[in-house]
Amino acid sequence: MKQINLVQTEDTPKVVFDAQNGVFEISGRSMPEDTAKFYLPLIEWLMEYSKAPLEISHFSFHFEFMSTSTTKQMMKIFFAIEQISKNKKVEVIWNYDKGDINMKRSGELLQKLVTFKVEYKAV
Repeated sequence: MKQINLVQTEDTPKVVFDAQNGVFEISGRSMPEDTAKFYLPLIEWLMEYSKAPLEISHFSFHFEFMSTSTTKQMMKIFFAIEQISKNKKVEVIWNYDKGDINMKRSGELLQKLVTFKVEYKAV
């Protein structure tokens, strides 16, 4: 699979999806004009990866800001990770800025939708 590397902009997060090394990162601000259009290729890519994932996949999230419509797309990403976790090991880290309790809660709400464990780190 071709690696995805998207540079962070003012409205969109940095994205690194590296199937060869099992490393996946989304970080920064997420408030794209068309959230579904931005995230659909990422979700489709993850669903394709879920068909033949590595033994362990590492996911790291760190949002400075996440729009409500991004939360809906993150649910879909968590569901794709759930598919991977059924047969292989996943490590999911939800980073949040120290004192940003709302961002931590966003991760906790997403975790309630899935069975895999999420580690929370104040950075």
